[in-house]
Amino acid sequence: FDLERRVFGSWAHFTELMNGEQVWVTPRRKIWKFGNPSPLVREHLLKLMLQRKKGEVLPELPPKIKQTIPVDISSKRLLKRTDRLFEDIKDLTPSDSLPHFQEFSKVREELALAKIPALLNLVEACESSHEPVVVFSAHVEPMKALSHREGWGVITGGTPLWRREEIVRDFQSGNLKGVGLTIKAGGVGLTLTHAAKMVFVDLEWNPSLNRQAEDRILRIGQESNKV
Repeated sequence: FDLERRVFGSWAHFTELMNGEQVWVTPRRKIWKFGNPSPLVREHLLKLMLQRKKGEVLPELPPKIKQTIPVDISSKRLLKRTDRLFEDIKDLTPSDSLPHFQEFSKVREELALAKIPALLNLVEACESSHEPVVVFSAHVEPMKALSHREGWGVITGGTPLWRREEIVRDFQSGNLKGVGLTIKAGGVGLTLTHAAKMVFVDLEWNPSLNRQAEDRILRIGQESNKV
């Protein structure tokens, strides 16, 4: 289709916009290396680029229905730490840096731990109604709690590839009650459409990672009329 010429006009123009240059890697061999693209690249790409939303491409997929479930945290110490952190950032402007990032991370990890009893209650309810469920968390500890349950598979950053494939296959075949995954380890590429229900213990800082994780059950093969 000669797209490169239709978009950039010529190879010379492409390399110019992409800040490309040829460098010697051996006495007889050159390669192209590229820097940061020019702001004009986006304008050129818009000539041929087409963005389509998932709902337009796959209209047969069911809608997402989200529910926030409040959880009582009994630790007054943890609540005080959380309140103090939010007090520190309430007057920040967009140009200010976020303080106490390590402290925020520690509190988030403790909150994930504190939510485990509520998570297990939800899981037990799903098991009682024979409803398969997928559980995601940004932290490993909730996954450890699920790993001790009969009929569950867990995927974290330390799970080998062969084991991940085995867990997904067993779940999709109906041989597992549920799957627990950390968002970074299992939020992309896996198909878990045997479940129509998903629980997030907590979320990653990056919203796109959370959206990708949601779509593990919203893919071709999902037969429920809602997820």
